Amino acid sequence: MNRNIILKDNLTKLLAKFEINQKQLAHEIGISEMSISNWLNGRSYPNTPSLIKIADYFGVALDSLTQQSDTPDYELQSILSVLSPTEKRKVINFVKNCL
Repeated sequence: MNRNIILKDNLTKLLAKFEINQKQLAHEIGISEMSISNWLNGRSYPNTPSLIKIADYFGVALDSLTQQSDTPDYELQSILSVLSPTEKRKVINFVKNCL
């Protein structure tokens, strides 16, 4: 899949998850609304410093923006963030046993 489409899909999901629009994101990370619009429409692709700003803002790994995944890292992080330390250990052990 085209990298512009992957970024578009992942960024769209993050905007929805965090309930913000492209104008708010542009303001928060100091990037023009037109750039954000172009990325969301698949017309262009951000440079590395812009990708880092986006990832930092949402608290996700760069891979969550640039790679296609059925279960994005931010979704896993969100799930793990609400678990107690004991529950986290159980999840980790379960996953290890599945491998």
